[in-house]
Parts: sequence; structure tokens; C-alpha cells
Amino acid sequence: MRSTVAYFTGAYDTAADIAHQARQNAHTYTRPVLAGCEARAAALAGRPEDAHTALADMQDSVWTGGVMPGPNPGDEAFTHAFLAVTYSHLGKGKRAEQHARTGLDLELAHGPSHYVQVSGKYTALALTLLHREDPDPEQAATATRQALTVLGNTPTRSTIQRAGEVWRDMNGRWHELPAVRDLGEMITQQRRALPAATA
Repeated sequence: MRSTVAYFTGAYDTAADIAHQARQNAHTYTRPVLAGCEARAAALAGRPEDAHTALADMQDSVWTGGVMPGPNPGDEAFTHAFLAVTYSHLGKGKRAEQHARTGLDLELAHGPSHYVQVSGKYTALALTLLHREDPDPEQAATATRQALTVLGNTPTRSTIQRAGEVWRDMNGRWHELPAVRDLGEMITQQRRALPAATA
């Protein structure tokens, strides 16, 4: 949790270090989650070697058991999603996109009612579509809209924040596209709909 909070506030070195330290003696259930958190933060901190080391540990530690108390399981769907996000941050968009699509397919096949997780997989896909050598902002906008739509009438602050970050990237480069403008309006409406305590 501390690593995730640091990551979403832009303290990437801190996020990577927290996850790295916790990963050393972690339970097998949480180890792949911590490795994934370390990898994505290390990539944005400009530490590609650390990111690749953490990715390797994540892949070696995929959780294959049932759900336990604590974070969501670091299962195969999780692993592909974090490979996608990390490779996106490392500038490997095509490779990232393949993992994003696999992670989304796995989540939809095994946990279609896990709306927050499905939403996260759509957001990961959108990110990879923007980091390809041939970016596709319209598909990225569609994936981001789906990330919000799948939550129905219960969007969370974190999902809207992540969607907003992806939209800002798109809007900075393709603000003239109707799909990008429409996504911006959708995000604005969902922010307004949040309860005051969580907005």
C-alpha cells in the first residue's frame, strides 16, 4: 500500500525502494505483487535494470493458488498487466501491448465480475496503445472509456485518476480528435459524480 501511494504521487524512487525491501522476505502470495509494484516504479524512476530484475522475479513467483486475505493475487492476469505497464514506461510499446491484451483476456475469462481488476487491465491496454511506435489514440480512448464503463455507477477515485492521466497524455498530442474530447468530458462528469469525501 505504501509503495502504491508513493507511485501515484510521483515518488517513483521511494515506491520502488519500499516494494523492493518488502519483497525480500514476502509471503509467496504477495511477492509477485510487490515485484510488479517495484518494476513499474523503477521504470519511471529511470532504473531499467532494477525494473527488469523485478519483472523476472514477478514472473518466477506467479501465484497459482486461491485468493487470500490481503491484496489481489499476483496471478497470471496480474503479471501480464504489470509487464504491460512496465514495458510501456520503458518504451517497449509493442511488447507491452501483447501483454496487456493477454492480461485483459485472462481477467475477462476468469474474473469478469472483478470490475476493478478488469478496469485496470483496460487502462493498461490504453497506456500501451499510446507507447507504441505507431500510437493509436482512438483505440486508447476507447479502452479508457471501457475502463470507466465497466465500473457502472460506482467509479472510484483511483480509477478516474488513472483514466485522467492517460487522457492528459492523449489530450496533449491529439486534442483535436473527437474520441479524445469525448473521453475528457466523460472523465469530468465522473469526477463531478464522486461523493465529496472522495472527489
